[in-house]
Amino acid sequence: MHQKISATIYLLLGAVLMASGFFGYQYLVGLKDQAATLPITQPGKLTYQAPASLAGVKFQYPAEFLVELDSEKFGEQVINISKFDIENFDYSQTNTDIKAMREFYQKLTQGTFAEKATYFNRWNLASSAEIKQTASGKFFRTSATFAAFEDCDLKFRRSIEIPTQNSFITIDIIGDTEKIRQSLEDTDLLVLHDGCDSKSFEDVTGQKFWDLLETGGGSPAARAWYEAGNEVVQTLNF
Repeated sequence: MHQKISATIYLLLGAVLMASGFFGYQYLVGLKDQAATLPITQPGKLTYQAPASLAGVKFQYPAEFLVELDSEKFGEQVINISKFDIENFDYSQTNTDIKAMREFYQKLTQGTFAEKATYFNRWNLASSAEIKQTASGKFFRTSATFAAFEDCDLKFRRSIEIPTQNSFITIDIIGDTEKIRQSLEDTDLLVLHDGCDSKSFEDVTGQKFWDLLETGGGSPAARAWYEAGNEVVQTLNF
């Protein structure tokens, strides 16, 4: 009788643990590699674990962001992860070449900047670019981009480039353009440039805006995007 009761208790306990494990994981929508977030470690926070094909990248991020691979949701609130193969890319329609990308890769693995503009750093705000290290001592680059190609453009993108296996794993923390634009509508940061339908940064590069964020300022919507980027950067490992 005692053995039957014990067996029943173990079965019930096992069922509870399986259920809690299932509901503690959030499977990500639209990912080709069936990667999943790990259980929540802090209220409102999730931890992403990439598959081996993406160097096992791992980081913490706010739960209100969606993580996707090769996302096409430009201008929406999303963390996009992609892979750039240096040796197998058509450079003919870009501002760079394979030689520059190889140099960019080699120097970044050693923790230094490549001076020549490449596929990654043509449009980013130069003062925002930094080389950082993970807890395990591996180097990566982070930067912010607020416009590309024209004065009318406005974007909120924090990018991370990770050099690994002759490729770059890129993580883009992308803010909701319209939500942040509206939150800045009454500030002197935005103007309507000639020929544009919507306001964009007066200084185009977004330097004043970045300086504001770096010193603790900015609207709640802008700061939420900025802090999300900081969180990914600070918790990144691979």
